[in-house]
Amino acid sequence: MAITANGLINDDRFCGENIVQFFLYLPFGVALLALRTILALILWIASILLPNSLTVRHLLSTFACWTFGVYVKVKGCKDSKCCVLVANCVSCLDSLAVSHALGSISLKKWKVPPFFASTLGIKNAAQFNRKQHFADCPTKPLLLQPEGGATNGKGLLKFTDWPFQIGNRVQPIAITVKRPFTNVTVHRPTDSRDKFPWSDALWFLWTPVTVFHVTVLPAMERHDDDDDAFSQRIRAGIAQELGVRILDI
Repeated sequence: MAITANGLINDDRFCGENIVQFFLYLPFGVALLALRTILALILWIASILLPNSLTVRHLLSTFACWTFGVYVKVKGCKDSKCCVLVANCVSCLDSLAVSHALGSISLKKWKVPPFFASTLGIKNAAQFNRKQHFADCPTKPLLLQPEGGATNGKGLLKFTDWPFQIGNRVQPIAITVKRPFTNVTVHRPTDSRDKFPWSDALWFLWTPVTVFHVTVLPAMERHDDDDDAFSQRIRAGIAQELGVRILDI
């Protein structure tokens, strides 16, 4: 059966089968939300006051994972010769999970406060200078998620956003995410892809834990492929690892 665009989005927040468990957890979730909101304020202040060093950024990344209840499981090893990582998109905090696990930065078009972007490993796509980045941070790979938006993980969208040539050696990343009670990403007709989904991020604070499974696949060489052919090979590798279909939408 063919998957439509509507089949790749979640309209409902609740995803559990036992709604009684959801309501039993509700008061604990509210208390956890209040506590994590305080932690988020502390994180905001710390990001402003502390120096912008590698050690501090890693510390803030760890603190951000605690604040949002993000737990990352990594399978595979990062190729030290790869400066570009390409992954599917499943949530607004993919960049935090991959940045914490692999030390990457992510390009996003979302308009978010600078402290929030740096803590989550996000770099403004319009302000990114590839040559300058790899000259200043040669060991910090760039994470690209060229689907253009998050899905529920039932299929892999066309890679539509290739702002520059991605290089001759790229490492694919397959991301899956699980958590109890609620869906990670929920789309609404009024949602805009260039605005950060704050409502989705808020539910990270309420949920006890969100587990990211990050699978690092073997690096791929371009050989004689053009950009389109190379991206299709990368997309096929990610789809095979996830066990989902490659879609033309």
